[in-house]
Amino acid sequence: MPTPPPNDDFTDLTFITGTNPLLGYTFFASSEFGQPNIAAANGYQSVWWNWIAPAAGMYRLNITATNTSGRFGAAIYTGSLLTNLLEIASGLATNINPGISQLLLPFNAAAGTSYSIGVDENGGGAFFSLSISAAAVERPALVSTVSLNNKARGGTDPYTLVWIDELG
Repeated sequence: MPTPPPNDDFTDLTFITGTNPLLGYTFFASSEFGQPNIAAANGYQSVWWNWIAPAAGMYRLNITATNTSGRFGAAIYTGSLLTNLLEIASGLATNINPGISQLLLPFNAAAGTSYSIGVDENGGGAFFSLSISAAAVERPALVSTVSLNNKARGGTDPYTLVWIDELG
């Protein structure tokens, strides 16, 4: 009988430390009674990971999968039991080439909080790399509007000057 991944069951989740990508696979993985439908992937070939936030802030789960032939997704949860997980973020991967999918999933983390990450695929199995990195926070452009009264100089319409600072 084929061997399932070592983190096939929630109780055997693999711990993520550092920012180096980790390799995983969903071949021969199974589902467990009471587990959530991870990112609506409907695959039930799930594997589990755990990560503890080193600091508060925005982070991004980065997954690149190969050999994907179906829906590939991931979700981030809090909670210590499979049956009481609270979803923080979830998403389905986007096909970037035939058989290659990518998921970039941003989420807000609290310092010292333990997060469980479920990865699921419904096409027979996939290989993937997984990492978590601090997410760059995109600032909206600063827009300043100044209205000048042209009527004081004999004109009929006011001028509006708009300054946009896109560089931050």
